[in-house]
Amino acid sequence: MDKNYGPAYARNVAIKKFKTKFIAFLDNDVMVSKDWLDSLVEVISSDDKIAAVQSLYTEWPYDDEPREIPWFSTAAALTRRDVLEKVGGFDEHYFFLLGGR
Repeated sequence: MDKNYGPAYARNVAIKKFKTKFIAFLDNDVMVSKDWLDSLVEVISSDDKIAAVQSLYTEWPYDDEPREIPWFSTAAALTRRDVLEKVGGFDEHYFFLLGGR
C-alpha cells in the first residue's frame, strides 16, 4: 500500500479475503506466548453467542476467569467472521495511531 490506512482498513481487508469461521487479530506491538490462541479458541467455541474474545496483554484488574467486558480491543483477539460481516466490519473513519498519521 502507498500509505498507512489504519487498523480498521486492514482488518476489513482480512474479513473480505479470508473465509474462515474465526479471524484472529494481533497488533505488531503486542507480545504473546506461542499458544496465545488456544484458550481463545476454546472459549469462543464453547458458546455460539460469544462473538469475540480477547487475550490478556496488559495489566488486568480482574481475575483470570472469562467475563463480559465493556470494551473490546482487537490488539490480541479472536472474532467470528460472520458477526463482523453482519455489523459491516470496522469503522475506517476511526484511525488510532499514537503520534498521529
